[in-house]
Amino acid sequence: MYEGMFTQPAGQIYDCFTTVHNTCKRFLIPNSWPLVMGVDFGPDNTAAVLGARELDQYGEATGRVYIFGSYHGGAGREVEQNTAAGHIKKLRDMAMRAVEGFPKIPLGFAGSAQEVGWRGFWTLAGQPLNKPSDANVEYQIQTVWTAFKRTIEKGMHPGLGQLVIFDDLHSLLDDVHQYSRDTDIAH
Repeated sequence: MYEGMFTQPAGQIYDCFTTVHNTCKRFLIPNSWPLVMGVDFGPDNTAAVLGARELDQYGEATGRVYIFGSYHGGAGREVEQNTAAGHIKKLRDMAMRAVEGFPKIPLGFAGSAQEVGWRGFWTLAGQPLNKPSDANVEYQIQTVWTAFKRTIEKGMHPGLGQLVIFDDLHSLLDDVHQYSRDTDIAH
């Protein structure tokens, strides 16, 4: 709250996110940067983000990840898109437009620990996915929150956060701003 006016939604999870420190204009991702992918499975709502781990001029990781792609597939879409192969094709097309040359297969993480079947389907279709290092949702939220909050002083954009989203990913940015906890307590 600032001067009696709400400045962000009540219960907002990523309250540390700012457009000044966590967004930038789109640029062509260098082919040398390692790609990463996060996937949330679902027959009706498969979602994914594509990112790149920034390397400095010496090939050393700066610690910053740029999110250059956001995907939402599922119900109401073409049948072939609702398969693991269909989702992967859409994500690879997105990477082809965003990365110099021919992009490498991203290091992927997805689902909860028990979603072995979904990860298997994606792996058989050509995109290996690992289970998250910690399947606890609160831990995952805190990890993302910390990456938004932490500032990196090296790399292409000194002073930006550890996690930066391209500013043309409007739907993802809306999701980040609107992701919140229910603040009403049931009596």
